[in-house]
Amino acid sequence: MDVRMMFLYATALLILAGGTQSTPVPGKFSFEVTAKIEVLCVHVSYSVAINCKTNDPSANVSLSLPKHLPSHNLPSLQGRLKRNGAIFTIQKAILHDGGKYYCVAEKNGKVIKREIYLYVAGIPNLSIVPYMSKRVPKGSNVIYTCKAHNATVCDNLQWSKVNGLMNDVSVTSPWNNNGVWETELEIEKAAFAHSGRYKCELSYHQDLLAEDEVEVTVSVLKSEGVCDFVPAPEDVKITTSSPSPIWVNNPVQELRIRCVATGFPYPTFTWQKDGKVIENCEIHEECAKTKRYLLTSYGLKIVQPHYPDDNGKFSCVARNAMGTDRRDFDVIIPVKPVLKKSVQTMYPWSPGRKEPLSIPCVLQQGATPDVTFTWQRQLIIYDIKLLQNIAKNDDKFEIISSPNHTGSVLKIVSFPQPSRVSFVCNAANSKGSDKMTFELAEMSY
Repeated sequence: MDVRMMFLYATALLILAGGTQSTPVPGKFSFEVTAKIEVLCVHVSYSVAINCKTNDPSANVSLSLPKHLPSHNLPSLQGRLKRNGAIFTIQKAILHDGGKYYCVAEKNGKVIKREIYLYVAGIPNLSIVPYMSKRVPKGSNVIYTCKAHNATVCDNLQWSKVNGLMNDVSVTSPWNNNGVWETELEIEKAAFAHSGRYKCELSYHQDLLAEDEVEVTVSVLKSEGVCDFVPAPEDVKITTSSPSPIWVNNPVQELRIRCVATGFPYPTFTWQKDGKVIENCEIHEECAKTKRYLLTSYGLKIVQPHYPDDNGKFSCVARNAMGTDRRDFDVIIPVKPVLKKSVQTMYPWSPGRKEPLSIPCVLQQGATPDVTFTWQRQLIIYDIKLLQNIAKNDDKFEIISSPNHTGSVLKIVSFPQPSRVSFVCNAANSKGSDKMTFELAEMSY
């Protein structure tokens, strides 16, 4: 069953489920959720809870998984299916988790079950057509269409006015157009009060999945084309921006960095990456088919962000004739450290050696966030390995860290006596860790 058919099937089930509610009979063994068919929706990488509670806490409750799931993909086998009493939660859902589940409860030999249909949608994407902000004459009509791709029947798609009321503004109820949910915002006979920013949001319960916004400015034009209403010059000011730093912990199709400014004349925007100007390519232009950095009405869109290309400082610079404003955004794409293995790991030494010996431990490539290096001394006595942390103030050793967190050097000042000794270099950050062992080989003359 393809995604569109699954979507239509889920929609039909949701409509059907709306008419199959029943009232629990007092004293009768039953589930807490009374719908005979329950439709649940979730997006990829989000979590969803399945309620299998009954009116008898002593009942033996279980969750039957869809039979179509291959054994290697079962949430329980991947450790993503968590249980808290009679509540089963699928964490970090994937598309193959979708299907028909059953809550099964048993009490005194009596078995009851109820059906749950789980619809899993891809990563949502939202856009406004036309995407650009508008300056319109007073009395004209304005129409914007908000389109939500990979939305579900359980999501909420709605318009709102930023810092204002939606007075005399018509909004259509969301409808499905060949798998894309759409809703229109229409302003008839625009007045000055209609000026402002309008935002479209896609949400699921309390989670904001995607958003976009446009700005409408209403002015008065005389018949001869001379503007009778001209805003007073106004300094440029960035009024809406994404928080910084921006962590990209999981693979995403796109990353949106929001940067919206006010001012008159209307500001122009320049984006920079680590101080270098990003080539302008607007989302509707031909270059958008090949470029990964795209200018939009809300700021900058990065297509399929990945390390290390998109890790760094992005800057939004808004300018008009009255001034300049700027916002910096640190984009952090966590990557676990990987140590360079093609290095010397065996170091000769002889008893009585007095010259210090330096052992470098370096990363194969950069990692984020910054890596912390630690060293351990490993003694082997009668085939028993003993690990001992090396302190930075140890008078027998000196630990030297690189200024850019890409490596560490263990400098041995006073040599150990045991003939079998090695040192372990540990590199770690919040994403993961790696380690290497360096051995000292005693040389006899």
